[in-house]
This record gives sequence, C-alpha cells and structure tokens, in this order.
Amino acid sequence: MMKCSNKLVTKTATTLGEPELQCICQAVVAAAKLCQAVRSDQAMLSSMTKTDASPVTIADYGSQALICKTLKDIFPDDPIVAEEDASDLRTRKDDQVKQVTQYVAQQTECSSDDNVARWIDYGNGKPNRKRFWTLDPIDGTKGFLRGDQYALCLALIEGGDLQAGILACLVIYFWHSEEKGIFEQNCWGTEAAAQ
Repeated sequence: MMKCSNKLVTKTATTLGEPELQCICQAVVAAAKLCQAVRSDQAMLSSMTKTDASPVTIADYGSQALICKTLKDIFPDDPIVAEEDASDLRTRKDDQVKQVTQYVAQQTECSSDDNVARWIDYGNGKPNRKRFWTLDPIDGTKGFLRGDQYALCLALIEGGDLQAGILACLVIYFWHSEEKGIFEQNCWGTEAAAQ
C-alpha cells in the first residue's frame, strides 16, 4: 500500500525537493504495479472505447487516479494535463468504475468510486506558461493489451522546459532531475544512475 511520509508538506509551485520526488516516484511505481495486476488478470484485460474511438483500459484510469491524487496532495495548485477523463467512465452502464476502484484500493486507501473518478479528473487541467504536470497513464494502450511494452509517462514543465520526468516501463522506471541527472529504479527500490 502506497503511503508518503507524514512529514511531507504541501509545497509551493517553485519547489520540488527530494521527499516530494520520492513520493511522486512511489505513486508511479504503484501505478505500474496496478497496470501489471490488471494485465495479469486476463478477465480484466479488455478495452473500452472512448468517445474519440481510442481504446482505454481499467489500468489507464487506475494509473491516472493514483498519480493525479499524489500530485494534488503535494502540489494542489499545479495543473495536471492528463489523457483520461472520468466522464467516459461515469457514463458506462457496466461496473467498470467499481473495477477501477478495486485496483486503486490495492495500492492506496480510497473510500469510493466518486473519489477515484475525482482523482482521474484532476488530470483535466490546462497547461500554462509557468508550471504544469503532463501525464500519459499508459503510453501504448494497444501494446499493453497485446502483452507488449508500454510506458507510464510523467513530466513537470516549468517555463516551457522539462524540470523532472519519470518514465515507467514494466518493472523499471527512469526519472530525471536537473540536479541528479537520469536514474533507473526497479519496483523493488534498487536505484542506479542510468547508463
């Protein structure tokens, strides 16, 4: 179960310290684990079709919910520009939203389908010139469905420049910051400078 330090405080829009970066990395790892859990459950490994006719899965929604919740907890004023929107999920007549909530609950505490839908919709922000986060909860949904490679992509943009980025590919993810460069870390916490 993902939990960030109780000592973590909400930061202003100009700071991204080590504790915040580690908490965000934990959220991306939790999202990657959620995706792997969905993918290993063949009954859940199907796609829905969004209003734009593109495929979306329970894992897309769950991944976005986990990451957006963490970002809003730490940086409540930062816009998040993400791919999914809970309106497509809410209009479905089946139990997809409940399935998303069940997978999210395996990674973090969540009390309701409404909470998960709200966390997904935190990603409906608009980019601005000052600072925003951009998220693709599963880049390569068709690859995900085929059992091929896919990635979770998160970046912090300030003044039009990349300040931090995390790329999770199956059980390995990469993160970047100006101070530390590019690092590679697997889901078990082993970290090394990327070659």
